[in-house]
Amino acid sequence: MRAAGPGRRLRARGRRARRPAGVVSARYAGDGRTDASLTDEQRVDVVLAEMAGVPDERRGARFRCVIAVATPAGEVRTVEGVFEGRLGTAPRGENGFGYDPIFIVPELA
Repeated sequence: MRAAGPGRRLRARGRRARRPAGVVSARYAGDGRTDASLTDEQRVDVVLAEMAGVPDERRGARFRCVIAVATPAGEVRTVEGVFEGRLGTAPRGENGFGYDPIFIVPELA
């Protein structure tokens, strides 16, 4: 599942499915939940459960970061960075946080 803005749609198992808006949120908990009390590990578990059985070639993922700066003079600038990868099938590594433990960069795997 790739992150997308609210209201975007994806094709899931042959049918159109509404993409949960929470996918773009650090609080994503699946099934429309946005429970901020979940730990990073619990959120990772939710994503892995939802992705169970999805083949590697359909596990594309990306980290996207956008920063906007507005000055008192009214100047506005934005910068965006995108890092492509895929979702793993189990957490790996040490000292990761958020979804880092399941984000795999194929060139580094």
